[in-house]
Amino acid sequence: MHGGIVVLQFLSVQSGNNFNQVLTHSTRAIVVVYGGKIVGERYAPGWTKDTPQINWSSGKSITVALIGVLVQQGRLRLDDPAPVKEWQAPGDPRREIRIRDLLRMSSGLDFANLGLSGPASYTRENEHMRIYFDGLNVFEHAVNQPLEIPPNTQWRYRNSDPLILGKIIREIVEARGESYLTFP
Repeated sequence: MHGGIVVLQFLSVQSGNNFNQVLTHSTRAIVVVYGGKIVGERYAPGWTKDTPQINWSSGKSITVALIGVLVQQGRLRLDDPAPVKEWQAPGDPRREIRIRDLLRMSSGLDFANLGLSGPASYTRENEHMRIYFDGLNVFEHAVNQPLEIPPNTQWRYRNSDPLILGKIIREIVEARGESYLTFP
């Protein structure tokens, strides 16, 4: 019944001005799914279901959910080393990074290293923009970063760990002949 209560609350918001108050915080759309079906949706003025939306870090939540599906299917285990072929050379310390470390953003990778030189090529402030707007192959870029600190020793909010999980998802799904873009 809890899901039904959420749906009723959503419909209440949808019928009143409360929805417009929600939109004052940069929310452009609300979609409620219950029982595998869309039971309600509402969009800010000028926005529709067909309007492309920038999702930024919500993609991290989707990635983690897809990792959960693979774990549930028995295709991954949280405490196994991350199956990243670039890390398999003998003596590569990244071999110790587990799926769990990537999920916790505690891989220890030096994501600030963009492989560039020159004083204007990278600052901590532009790391986010570089990853999303510079046309990098973000999966390959993320897995090729060096280890900065030992895995599972420090939490750091970085883009690298979820990007690596995305690469892992893609490789596992495509190895079975499934479509990465429509998984699960």
